Amino acid sequence: DLVYGRLTDDQRNQLLLPFHALHAHSVTLTHQDQERTFASEAEDWFRSFHER
Repeated sequence: DLVYGRLTDDQRNQLLLPFHALHAHSVTLTHQDQERTFASEAEDWFRSFHER
């Protein structure tokens, strides 16, 4: 239900966060023999949750 945006109010109230909490600091891909790294710092709301 979460993936499809079909949570009931009861289900939504049980969530710890209003968003999914998946975060990768960086992702590295190889494309046409070149390695590319994409990085992104976590947002404040995620860092606050993670530090609990």
